[in-house]
Amino acid sequence: MRPFCLLLALLAVLGLGLSAMVHVSTFLGIEPTTLFPAAWLLHLGIFALIIPLVLIQKKQDKVLRPRKGPPFADAPRWMNFLVGFLFLYAFVNFAVNMMLMPGKTSHAAATTRPQVETSSEELQRRHQENIYGPRLFSGHWMLFYAAAGVGLYSIACRKAAGSTSRLLHPRPN
Repeated sequence: MRPFCLLLALLAVLGLGLSAMVHVSTFLGIEPTTLFPAAWLLHLGIFALIIPLVLIQKKQDKVLRPRKGPPFADAPRWMNFLVGFLFLYAFVNFAVNMMLMPGKTSHAAATTRPQVETSSEELQRRHQENIYGPRLFSGHWMLFYAAAGVGLYSIACRKAAGSTSRLLHPRPN
């Protein structure tokens, strides 16, 4: 099971890299779908990693002694820091970009606005939507991929340490 956890952790690192690529491209003014056409599949990748993480964790808690301490206790400290940083960043990114997203006008401004926009204004608005939407999602993608990767890596480390400690200290029935 340990190689399987490490393989899933590597897939999480790949997902983290791709979501970071999508996120950075939005700050460069590049629409992410031009760089990575299947960017929206990153939504599914999160579930493909989080679900096995939860199932493996439940199975592991039955076999080994339940863990003590934080969920990622067996991962290196820098990994825990990365997940904490991305947790804060996801919320700040979401709040800031919700304020900047186009189309967030008051009712009074919307009623005085002309009903027909010129084609250049429409193209600019669509470009901004194609930038801010993926920026909102990719901030959270990075968090979930990092958490899945660190969680799976922590499980693999715990299994390696737990398998030897179980021989020395058998679990009471």
